[in-house]
Amino acid sequence: MKTKGIAIALVLVLLLSLVGCGKAAAPAAPAAPAATEAPAEKPAEAEKPAEAAPAETKNDFEPFTITLAHDCGPTTATTPAAELFKERVEELSDGKITVDIFGGGQLSNSNSATTISMLQGGDVDMAIIMGLQNDLWDIYKLPYLFTTLEEVYASEAGESGQYMLDSLRESGIIGHEWLDVGFRVFTAKKPLNNVADVAGLKVRIIASTAFTNFVNALGGYPVSLSMGELYTGLQQGAADAQENPLATIVSRALYEPNPYVTLTNHVWTYYIMASNLAWFEGLPAEAQEIIKVACKEMSEYHRTAAEELQDDFKKTITEAGGTIVELTDEELAAWAEIGRSTHQEMESVVGADVLDLFYKDLGLEKPW
Repeated sequence: MKTKGIAIALVLVLLLSLVGCGKAAAPAAPAAPAATEAPAEKPAEAEKPAEAAPAETKNDFEPFTITLAHDCGPTTATTPAAELFKERVEELSDGKITVDIFGGGQLSNSNSATTISMLQGGDVDMAIIMGLQNDLWDIYKLPYLFTTLEEVYASEAGESGQYMLDSLRESGIIGHEWLDVGFRVFTAKKPLNNVADVAGLKVRIIASTAFTNFVNALGGYPVSLSMGELYTGLQQGAADAQENPLATIVSRALYEPNPYVTLTNHVWTYYIMASNLAWFEGLPAEAQEIIKVACKEMSEYHRTAAEELQDDFKKTITEAGGTIVELTDEELAAWAEIGRSTHQEMESVVGADVLDLFYKDLGLEKPW
């Protein structure tokens, strides 16, 4: 009987085993659809929205407004360039950054020193400035440091241009980009083709040792007149000649008392798109990048627009009865020789190491 019981038990175990396997195998067929639907529920698929997160978190900073000041008039390339900067910043930031422009010297009464002071003091966030009024920045007043725009661009992209922008940080300013304005030229009541034509003339210049040395080297007499006094001074004989960029000559109608505009191109002029250092460094990294990109685009636009405006200025002058005097290569070389002869005296002012940087970028050699 015991053996029979064991046999029955074994049969029961075997049957239960078969039934159990059947229950495990039975769901196997319907499990297939679940397996094909599983990818939709996998973590990787569920994380797809997270891949779009960068677009959602773009410009993830609090909205703010930039105050931008400049002293330039509506006929210059700088005014539309500033508007382009505003447009690009607001577009790139999806409207989170707005730009309020105070142009035409609204805040400074067209005083460049005041504009710089406002920028340093944080009264404005950004400004378009003309370097600093100190000995170092007198480097850009040296006559014929540059003779072509190609030389200008070589310096901007070289060690000399970067050194000058970096030097602004000591004064609480970040220099972002150069804005090319054009070269300064002479106006007078007669053509000034030859350097000897300047001898004996009273030449109005900006207050600067470099400009004073240059006019003295030309045999002229330096005269100091404010911009507000200049037109009348030329009319009344307080000055016989003056020098300025074409933009200024046209905006101030200086070709009327001085109808001969000689393209001496003796000093390159510029602006710098700059920010208050503390303000800029306190911005989110993404906002900083937006400003840098907009500044770069602004600089490229300004370069092209300023070059195109030179032809417009010349046309305005000739249509008003003035005369544009072009110099031959030989005449220009004679002017450059006189201008560069004054560099040695200015070396101790701007610094020999700084002048060396420029000469290196420009491929020049000191004759002294």
